[in-house]
Amino acid sequence: MEAGAAPEGPAAALEIEVLKKELADKEVMNQELIADLKRLMADSENFRKRMVKEQTRILEVAEAGLAKKLLETLDNLERAMVASEKGHDYRALKDGVSLTLNQVFEILKKEGLEAIDPLGEPFDPNYHEAVMKVENDKFDEDIISAVLQKGYMFKDRLLRPAKVEVSAGKEARREEG
Repeated sequence: MEAGAAPEGPAAALEIEVLKKELADKEVMNQELIADLKRLMADSENFRKRMVKEQTRILEVAEAGLAKKLLETLDNLERAMVASEKGHDYRALKDGVSLTLNQVFEILKKEGLEAIDPLGEPFDPNYHEAVMKVENDKFDEDIISAVLQKGYMFKDRLLRPAKVEVSAGKEARREEG
């Protein structure tokens, strides 16, 4: 027999049959594993879709709850509009709008909204947007001398920075002169 040649005879045929059987068993096991993997992948995708759908539903319920809380405020604004068309009592209109504004803010405050009104505080670029820097005798340098638009935080997250005017400081005028 030559080196590297396959053995012949009944023992070799039996060994080949055993190997073929093992290979067939491995093929079956491989197909079962592939089927299991496909099922797991499908289950995972279905779970992901269910979670997205559930998160969307939760957000919609929360949004509906907030909208419901604002309905009374909406009614108050509509009444103010009707009242403004009927008469010229601007003081009453102003008072009604002021109360309604406070009502809206209180509703949003209970939901987690917080106003940023930093007049007189040091400028912080994390919470403030400097629109201009001006000379101001009342404030030191880099102190907010005017709030042009309030900023807002929502549950410790910045929604909108406050737009501010920053003081160039008392010393800026003296250095120029």
